[in-house]
Amino acid sequence: MFETVATNLVTLCVLIIIGFIAEKAGFVSEKASAALSDVLIKIALPSTILMSMQKPFSSELLIDGGIALGLSLVIYFASYPIGLLLCKIMRVKWPDAGVWTCALMFPNVGFMGIPVLNAIYGPDVLFFVSMNNVVFNIMISSFGISVLKRGSRAAKQTGDKNADERARKKSIKRFIPNIVVMSTIIGFILFLLSVKIPGPVAAAFNMAGSMTTPLSMVIIGAMLSRGGVFKALTGAKEYAHILVKLLVMPVIVYFAVSPFVGNKLILDSLVLLTAMPVATMNAIFAVKYGSNGFLASRLVALSTVLSIITLPIVSLLL
Repeated sequence: MFETVATNLVTLCVLIIIGFIAEKAGFVSEKASAALSDVLIKIALPSTILMSMQKPFSSELLIDGGIALGLSLVIYFASYPIGLLLCKIMRVKWPDAGVWTCALMFPNVGFMGIPVLNAIYGPDVLFFVSMNNVVFNIMISSFGISVLKRGSRAAKQTGDKNADERARKKSIKRFIPNIVVMSTIIGFILFLLSVKIPGPVAAAFNMAGSMTTPLSMVIIGAMLSRGGVFKALTGAKEYAHILVKLLVMPVIVYFAVSPFVGNKLILDSLVLLTAMPVATMNAIFAVKYGSNGFLASRLVALSTVLSIITLPIVSLLL
């Protein structure tokens, strides 16, 4: 497993470097990167997820999907008190504690998790990754926003006690039209009904989905280039926090979950998704809802770089 993960990550790193250089050379502007992100989120990722769920209905797969969904929910909720404890140990106060806690809770499922696991295991694992992605979107768009808003500067400046509640409602509205989640729901319905997408249409979706991995990595490379990645590679406290997130959390998940999961794909997907870098949505929401956006961006960049080293290490468990 280590060799497989390492080999695939080298390939993905080359794509990240291409994106990094392309942004530095001016080939991929911030506007172009935003457009590529739209193509990824609205076309490539939904196509990948939809086609990954094109399987004949079986009660066994349905049960396994439910297990993946339930365990994902447990992992996200269980990460919250661990994040708070880590902040207490490191003496991180609010609102920064919200950023650190969300960084621990929410991995980059869309831009890193789906492409990396697809490269390692193939499309079969994406059925379970999609279950995790549904939980991720619900959690970060509701609970995650509440954590980031707790004690934020925006709430203090306005003196608005209802800021958290309004933020939560706005975040739910953001979740409702999420096309990635909708593609999961549609794909799951087609799975339940054993409906096969016609050949030419399926081929088109497969072709669109094939853009997911290269697009994701090029976009991440461009993001790291614009974000001043070398400035992010400083700060002992940040390194300690990220190493807990990338190494300790996956180990906890592995030993906590493995006694209850018979399907290796479910176990591997849960462990490796936990080992993914900090979700970019953490930085976006931190800025939007008045928390420390600069800290969140640094944690995203630092965790993305370090994950290239830590993911193969985590794979030794599997």
